[in-house]
Amino acid sequence: LLAILVLLTDRTRPTVAQSLKTGVRRLLPYLGAQLLVSVVLGILILGAVAGMIGASALVALVGAIVTAALVCYLFTKFLLTPPVIVVEGENNPIAAMSRSWRLTRGNALRVFAFLFLLILAVAIVGAVVNMVVGLVLALAGSDAALLGQAVVSGLINAAFYVVFLGAMAATYRQLAGAPAKIAPRPSEAEEPSD
Repeated sequence: LLAILVLLTDRTRPTVAQSLKTGVRRLLPYLGAQLLVSVVLGILILGAVAGMIGASALVALVGAIVTAALVCYLFTKFLLTPPVIVVEGENNPIAAMSRSWRLTRGNALRVFAFLFLLILAVAIVGAVVNMVVGLVLALAGSDAALLGQAVVSGLINAAFYVVFLGAMAATYRQLAGAPAKIAPRPSEAEEPSD
């Protein structure tokens, strides 16, 4: 993930080895930020579920809708945390989350709508491709169809992930005006070139 973001955001065209090296250096802050976001979302969901226990069906439905809206909102607000960590070299997960929150200020609804439409389009294309490939492979037998479906699903998921990262990088560039080259943190010394 982080190495792909480096490749998508660094306009100096780093090599794959340089991208992987930068991704490894940014891994701990990224994991810390993901853990914090997961804890926040988990507490929100568990609190909502606990509040809905014993409630009437209407209250539970309204609670589920409000919780889903809050989860989508928070996901959108923290979406740009990985690019902040990679591009800006932010090693503090909380500062990276805060920067992502500020970048999406006033644009959260548009960013969410864009991502929703992107996910919907990929889901529709993936379902159609899966169906067509499934029909073709069904002629070869159930084992071949099962294996083919698994391979096609994996390829569709990989393609979606790359498209999603591209959308994340483009959103970051548009909202932050990303620098041409990823700036190293003061603690990261540049290695001499051969």
